[in-house]
Amino acid sequence: TLFLRLPEWMLRTLTLSISPSQAGAVLALPAVVLYLGISDMSYPAIRSFVMIMLFLLGLLLGRKGMWLNTLLFAAVLIVAFDPEALTDLSFQLSFLASLCIGLVSDRLRSQQENDQGRDTAETVEPPSSGRRYLSRSLKLLTASLCISIAASLGTAPLIAYQFHYASLISPLTNLVLTPLIGLLVLPFALAGSFCYLLTGIFPLAGLLDNITSAILYAVQTCADIPLAAVRLNVWPAIILPVFYGALLGTVWLCVMIPRLRGDNNPLLPRPCAALLITLCMIAGIWSILHHREGIFVTFLDTGQGDAAVLELPDNRVMIIDTGRNYQPLISYLRSRGVRSIEALVLSHSHPDHTSGFAALIRDYQVNELWDNGRLKYGNPLPSGIVHRPLERGDILNASGYRFTILHPYREYRAEKPSAEENNDSLVLKLEAFGNSILFAGDIAVDAEESMLPLGGKLASTVIKVPHHGSRTSLSAPFLRSINPRYAVISVGGKNRYGHPHPATVQALGATTIYRTDRDGAIGMHLKPDGSLHVKTWQQARLQPVSTMLDERKNAERLLAVW
Repeated sequence: TLFLRLPEWMLRTLTLSISPSQAGAVLALPAVVLYLGISDMSYPAIRSFVMIMLFLLGLLLGRKGMWLNTLLFAAVLIVAFDPEALTDLSFQLSFLASLCIGLVSDRLRSQQENDQGRDTAETVEPPSSGRRYLSRSLKLLTASLCISIAASLGTAPLIAYQFHYASLISPLTNLVLTPLIGLLVLPFALAGSFCYLLTGIFPLAGLLDNITSAILYAVQTCADIPLAAVRLNVWPAIILPVFYGALLGTVWLCVMIPRLRGDNNPLLPRPCAALLITLCMIAGIWSILHHREGIFVTFLDTGQGDAAVLELPDNRVMIIDTGRNYQPLISYLRSRGVRSIEALVLSHSHPDHTSGFAALIRDYQVNELWDNGRLKYGNPLPSGIVHRPLERGDILNASGYRFTILHPYREYRAEKPSAEENNDSLVLKLEAFGNSILFAGDIAVDAEESMLPLGGKLASTVIKVPHHGSRTSLSAPFLRSINPRYAVISVGGKNRYGHPHPATVQALGATTIYRTDRDGAIGMHLKPDGSLHVKTWQQARLQPVSTMLDERKNAERLLAVW
């Protein structure tokens, strides 16, 4: 528009020296640099900046249609400056979406050129303006939907693996809501921000707030539609390299190599695209159908500390202690797609059991907090958390399982003040499908003796050995009352306390012992048929092979999920 207002003689002079597209590229350069300056310098922003700069440079040099080269160059440039970018989720999603959009756009552009050539070759009566407008609108809508579906499908395996859901409505909502954000919210926000920096006044702030609120409300409304998103279970990590390896390999063989040989318009073959889409759909269907029945308990390797995650029916999750090093707990919750914690249980106040408390209530929706009623919190608990101080005799029933609190009772006081915190540990027993697990915190002999009158109520299939297997834990009478088949010792490797103590290990006798320092994470699956299956992280790792049987077992490990 600006160029059209120039005098005719000036337009003629400019046209002889520079094309309108080149002039537009020159004028756009400062805006692109300014965009990067005000962005958060995230990987998607840097990718966009590099690709736009290369595109504008291509216009100035008269080179077009090099989107794949610019995308790959931007990726190499970012990784060269920051190799850790390869593991960043925003980097991965940004480039995968751009790659899929570009491949589909090339296919649509080629199809459009073929249609135009066929229409020119055929001598037919030109359609009316109304039919022509309708036809163009339908083609534009179809092309936009195909591009949106391509971006959604290309990133779906990675999103499903990281967040455990697949959005079925995003291809449609992206057609409407994304343009609204790009054409209304962002321009108003940028213009208002610059105006505020210069004058101290943010114009049309109320209008921008109303538009933003309306779009957010629309997003929430769409998200609340039944089956807008399907929750997926965990799937084998090997699916990701297989899918994206096939995608990138196909792009290299079918697009990049022909382009290097001089083909100006290489396209991704339709059968290959159909195969990739089929792989994606099969993986999604497998994940939906692969539902684990019963209760799965994972004792995490957090070093010298305790942390257990209970995955209960109806996708509810419960955590018993957090460990001192709570990063393994956070990583595990992320890998399982956990967003909400039904109950967080703190057995006692020592840091090797509670250090992750603040991080969990900050980053997750914690519905209930269970403790022994003797913990003191430095800050008030969030208003949405139900606090349950528990004591001996309390029973919490649910469909198919229940928790029984065995210690402490209200009048209990440890004989030795130095061991008071440990002996005050909350002891609870999980019973489900004919099996039971006793979580014993860090209790010592004093607390164990106070529980002996409970007799048969102590009997359990599994015991989480108290106090990391120290010398003062697991007295002979207490162990006889429990009579466990399995014992789990949460302990750090080569710890300075010498845990677990040889006397404690010897006392367990024929009981099958699992240790986090030796076995890594320990998973116990309590199945509805009454069986109990145990597996360890060490068993799930790939092992050296010497026979074909070993190869087969490694292949099974690659396809297994925790």
